[in-house]
Amino acid sequence: MWVGGAYLVLLVFFSFVGPAMRTSQLQPPGMANFDAVTSGLDRPFLNNVAKYPLGTDEQGRDILARLAQGGRTSLLIGLTVQGIALLLGLLVGTIGVYAPKWIREPVMRLTDAMFAFPDILLGMLLIGAFASASVANPALKAIVEQGTIPVIAALSCTAWPSIARLVRAQIASLKDREFVVAAKASGASTYYIVTRHVLPQLWGILLAVSMVELAGTILAEATLSFLGIGIRPPNPSWGGMLSIARQNMQSHPEMLIWPSIMLSITIFALSFVGDGLRALTDPKSK
Repeated sequence: MWVGGAYLVLLVFFSFVGPAMRTSQLQPPGMANFDAVTSGLDRPFLNNVAKYPLGTDEQGRDILARLAQGGRTSLLIGLTVQGIALLLGLLVGTIGVYAPKWIREPVMRLTDAMFAFPDILLGMLLIGAFASASVANPALKAIVEQGTIPVIAALSCTAWPSIARLVRAQIASLKDREFVVAAKASGASTYYIVTRHVLPQLWGILLAVSMVELAGTILAEATLSFLGIGIRPPNPSWGGMLSIARQNMQSHPEMLIWPSIMLSITIFALSFVGDGLRALTDPKSK
């Protein structure tokens, strides 16, 4: 867990500070607005260890800078999706226990129905719906062409049901505990009981689960970008870099190595941290 946590700290530093450092190193004289996405625009497939430690891609762009930008994209999308999933999951899970039956049952049946759709296929369907709606709407077309908002919306729709089911199960197990019954007997409202007594008991397990779910979200975003329906070029993402590298794998197979390594180690680190946090927050493991 600690090794994974140390790697994640380094990844955050690399993703959010690294592009600026590479820009300052590679910025040509007299060019004020030098974008890190195209930093080091030079000859394609250049292997200059001194100037480009990882070389350049098919358009002469610095691979190291694009890896950092791709890490920033993955982290921002993953954290945003998990934040939305936590909010929806907490709301739906609480409704599933404390709401009247005529509200509780339809909401939970909808949650169960969401598990019938494969995550990636549902994400592709929602992104396709965004693309269809953007045909007659120029403002929406600009958003869809960038790819970030449709990917966040699609992955958020697939991420909240598992959180909602977990929250509902945990709240149902806490509903009749002594401290909850005592608070209810003292005249506390349902809102007060949920926010002050029940939900604070869930933060440990939710944090652990969110780390594991974050790994799945980053992998899903990379999959959509690899298929060409996620983050659109020239915006970098690890999945998009893998897709481009696949097209040149016969002549330059080394381009596949670095985004694959970054994606794999990040998913392993998030899974290790999530498992470690789950063990720390589980009373049975102590």
